Amino acid sequence: MALRLRKLTKEENTTLEQLLHARKVPAGKLKRAQIIWLASQGLATPEIAKQLKVSERMVRNRLHRFNEQGLLGLEEADGAQPAPSLQ
Repeated sequence: MALRLRKLTKEENTTLEQLLHARKVPAGKLKRAQIIWLASQGLATPEIAKQLKVSERMVRNRLHRFNEQGLLGLEEADGAQPAPSLQ
């Protein structure tokens, strides 16, 4: 059985649109928002993975997390740390 995104609330839909059009959004958060947005448009996991050049596992994990946590699921996971900057 395929994992499906639950129906977005009005607030979630608005926030996703804002993230997708914002100039300054961390790359990881933008990618997570793109995954959820594409799923909300009816694309299947393999299509989303191919379009965004990520694994199907990543797409499934993000959908599952968003279904459970809503907008909080777009944030970095506990223990995840950004890559160190090269200075």
